[in-house]
Amino acid sequence: MEPFVDANEVANHLRIRRRQVLEMTRQGALPAYPLGAGSTRRVWRYKLSEIDSAVASGTNRPPKVPIARVSSRVQSHAAVPGANGGKL
Repeated sequence: MEPFVDANEVANHLRIRRRQVLEMTRQGALPAYPLGAGSTRRVWRYKLSEIDSAVASGTNRPPKVPIARVSSRVQSHAAVPGANGGKL
């Protein structure tokens, strides 16, 4: 049976920073097992074989975040009548 490892060991294995491992875990890019019942701060454990599979397959990528669109109804401050002392 394969042992569980912490984020430090995953970081050493992938040759990245621990912070990157945790960010990728939160984004869903790395498979992990949360320990404890905390909703905002979790302790994660990993299996290196699952990490290697996810990295090799590229299937556990984080979802693309849609780019926010600016509404056409938003006007600049200078275009608002009465702004700038009534001058446009």
